[in-house]
Amino acid sequence: MKKFFVTYVRPILENESEVWNPISQKDINNLENVQKYFTNKVPCCSFLPYRQRLVLLSLDSLQHRRAASDIICLYSIVTGSLNVMLTPYLVHIPPSITRGHNLKIYLPLLNFSHSDQNIISRTAACWNSLPLSVLRSTARSSFRKAVSLHLIDPHR
Repeated sequence: MKKFFVTYVRPILENESEVWNPISQKDINNLENVQKYFTNKVPCCSFLPYRQRLVLLSLDSLQHRRAASDIICLYSIVTGSLNVMLTPYLVHIPPSITRGHNLKIYLPLLNFSHSDQNIISRTAACWNSLPLSVLRSTARSSFRKAVSLHLIDPHR
């Protein structure tokens, strides 16, 4: 069941999540319920709490995977490996001698009702909290590993 889910179902749930990632708790729960259902159908995991099923099956929650995917996409935009122009909305904080890193991002000032759904608004706080050791990653794969270790899974 795990192999089936990881191979066939999860890619559908995560397809282009950087664009449509939900922010309402109802939508997040609806997506997470799909994984909860599948993990409950695994014979050794029936009737276990969801957290224990994730640990036993070595899975991350879908919410955690989408958050990591958002941060990795923002890393690709910042490093220039993804050809997306977010110049008016992606503003770096100038270098300073204060704590933290110099790659911090300002939240964009947008006057739309759904402005908090864009990728910069969703990821700026998490990006700004990343340690400099994670941001100094030279390759996307090493950045992905560092981010997945740094982010806390809310369901685990």
